[in-house]
Amino acid sequence: MSSQVYEPSPPAREDIAVVDAAGAGGPTHPGSSIRVFMADDDDGFLRAYKKFFAKVPDIDLVGTADTGKGMVKRLAASEPDVLLLDIEMPGPSGIDVVRDLRRNSLSTRTVMLTSFDHDEYVHEALRFGASGFLLKSASPVRILSAIRAVHAGHASLALDVTSRLFGRLSAGGGAAPAGPPDGGHPSFTEQQIKICRLLAAGHRSQDIAAELHLSNETVRTYLRRMFEKFGAKNRTHLVVLAYEAGVLG
Repeated sequence: MSSQVYEPSPPAREDIAVVDAAGAGGPTHPGSSIRVFMADDDDGFLRAYKKFFAKVPDIDLVGTADTGKGMVKRLAASEPDVLLLDIEMPGPSGIDVVRDLRRNSLSTRTVMLTSFDHDEYVHEALRFGASGFLLKSASPVRILSAIRAVHAGHASLALDVTSRLFGRLSAGGGAAPAGPPDGGHPSFTEQQIKICRLLAAGHRSQDIAAELHLSNETVRTYLRRMFEKFGAKNRTHLVVLAYEAGVLG
C-alpha cells in the first residue's frame, strides 16, 4: 500500500485534546512526554507516522517493529507508555502480543489498529486488556487523541464500535467463553451492576455519581476496587467482563 494514503499533516493545537469513547477529555499536561512504540507491517504507514510524531512535542517515539516476533522483549526493554499495534501482524498476531503483555504483567497500554472493521477482534482484544481499537484509516488527530486517552487511563473506542460491541455481547453473539480470560468467575454486587450499566451507556464518573446519588470520589473508589477485583484494564474492559458474566444481559 502506498504511503501516500497515510500522509498525515500536523493538527491544529486546539484539535488535539484527549477524547475517549466515554467523553472524557482535557489537554495533555504541559511538559509531559508520552513514550510510544509502533508495530505495523506496512512500511508506508510507519514512515508517515514517524514524520507526524516527530512534529508533536509531547510524543516520544521510542521504537518501531514490522513483526510481532520478540515483541514482549522489545517492549520490556524500551518501556513505552503506549503501544500502537497492528492486529494482523505477521508472526505472533496483535491479539497474541496483547495476551503476552497481560501474561508478563507489562504496564504498556495498547491501542489496536486494523484495516478491517471486525467486531470479534474488538471483543478479543479488550478481553486481553487492550485499551483502544481504531481503524488505520482514522485521522492522525483521532490516533493522537487515542494515545493521549489511554495514557491518561481511559479506553478509546469509536462510539459506533462500542455500541456494536455491547449490542453483540448482550445478544449473546461471539464465541468467547463467559468469564474473564484466566478462567475466574467474578461475582458482581447490585451496586457494581448499576455502575457497569451506566458505563455501558457511556456515562462518565460524574454522571454516574449524580444518577446513583454518590460523590464523584465514591464512584472512582468503586471503579478502582472493581478493576482490582475483576482484573479489568479499563472501563470498557470492565463492561465486557460484566456482559460475559451475564449480569448485563
